[in-house]
Amino acid sequence: MLGTRKLVVLVCIILFVVSFMGCKGGTPSQKMIGKWKGDVESLKKDPEFDKNPFAKMIIGMLKDMKFEITKETFIVEVWGKTETTKYKIVSETKDSATIEKLEGKEKGKQSLIKIIDNNHIQIQDIGGKSQITLSFERI
Repeated sequence: MLGTRKLVVLVCIILFVVSFMGCKGGTPSQKMIGKWKGDVESLKKDPEFDKNPFAKMIIGMLKDMKFEITKETFIVEVWGKTETTKYKIVSETKDSATIEKLEGKEKGKQSLIKIIDNNHIQIQDIGGKSQITLSFERI
């Protein structure tokens, strides 16, 4: 039988190890930081997506899209082109963050980033013509 001291040490070790196994806590703006790729399967499950006349083109783009979100930049790579844009957090809720792009051709545009879980997010442009929600999974 384990003594109390050994049990406490064992629990501390287990908690320490679990904290480094991809368990990410924190705010949505902290959870969204990382490298992401398009999650085509999630998009195909969305019944509203099938109604979009550009569905096939969007799936093709999403298959080739990878991006990284850092604390201050949004780096997108699609079809062999890379674009880096600075952003700021406009607002946050318990499961989403609204960002505003600070430069480039999309300066001033806002996007809602919803945290689904530690390995999945959804992004939707705010105020644009298209209200498509794109899904991404952590690389």
